[in-house]
Amino acid sequence: MAGVSSLKYRYGYRRKRNRSRKWLWLIALAAIVPAIFIGYNLTPSSPGGGDIFDASVSCVVRNDCADVAVQAQPTPTPIPAYARIYEPDSPIVPLVVAPPITAEAAFVIEEPCGAVLFELDPHRRYATASLAKIVTAIVAVEHGQLSSPVAITIDGAELSLATDSSVMGLVPGQTLILEELLYGLLVPSGNDAARAIAEHIAGDVGSFVSLMNEKIAKLQLKDTHFSNPDGLDVAGQYTSAFDIMILARYLLQDPLLAEIVSTQNYQPLWDGPRLWSTNPLLYAYDGAIGVKTGRTDLAKESLVGAAEQGGRRLVASVLRSDDMYADVSSLLDWAFASVPAVCPAEAITPAG
Repeated sequence: MAGVSSLKYRYGYRRKRNRSRKWLWLIALAAIVPAIFIGYNLTPSSPGGGDIFDASVSCVVRNDCADVAVQAQPTPTPIPAYARIYEPDSPIVPLVVAPPITAEAAFVIEEPCGAVLFELDPHRRYATASLAKIVTAIVAVEHGQLSSPVAITIDGAELSLATDSSVMGLVPGQTLILEELLYGLLVPSGNDAARAIAEHIAGDVGSFVSLMNEKIAKLQLKDTHFSNPDGLDVAGQYTSAFDIMILARYLLQDPLLAEIVSTQNYQPLWDGPRLWSTNPLLYAYDGAIGVKTGRTDLAKESLVGAAEQGGRRLVASVLRSDDMYADVSSLLDWAFASVPAVCPAEAITPAG
């Protein structure tokens, strides 16, 4: 009987409903439907879809549809790549996202206008490794005579054993001209050549390092300082992805240095072996024109690489990388293929 009683209650409840409520609901629907229709047609179209439409419907009564539409748009994913001409207040143009790299810092520019295509922690200071030789070469060209003879006192074999570093193979008693030492400095990344050049130009290594730092000051680079001309790990020697990019760009403006850093191998006028470049880009990357590698325990792998394709020249730097070739080649591939040319169209004079 309890079930029957419950059934009667439900039946009786339905019978006693106030029928006037039907008309209230009909009136409410008559008011809401046109509002929904109007709100839909006033809502700006957006690839975001449903979120913006729903927000606009609910905002008709509040009369704040514009605000809601903006707030309803999805938050854009940060884009780490952009293009701007290298000027402090220049506009930023969003581009496609660059590929992941292992390097802790990186910088990519397009020549000849210096448009910045990518940067990653560009002003953080890291050990220079052999990227210091970029400035060693610049100072040597600006303070020395390319044809001047240099009496060799450095023993390359001993230096290599003592420092576990790359050398061109100098032997005391040799005489080479400065130009050949520059090949030995930049092609096989010879630390013996760096010291021979320093002593020849300035009389001793310390005085030559002062010239290097004077050059940095003139170029107004804030995140670079040198303690030796070869890049071996030592206190007080550092650079940044931005600074070393500017220095590499400066080097490429000198015809001889641009030719040297694009050279795969070179035979000096001596009885020693042929010199081979440490830059993997020159052997494997289409259009590569340089410029310099570096590798030490503190710096890990570092590389400034430049290449020309389709009338464009790009320069990329990576510091503290686990795979410098993969990182630079990935950044160059991405920029050539995915980033429209930013610099005004003009002929690029091939290096060398």
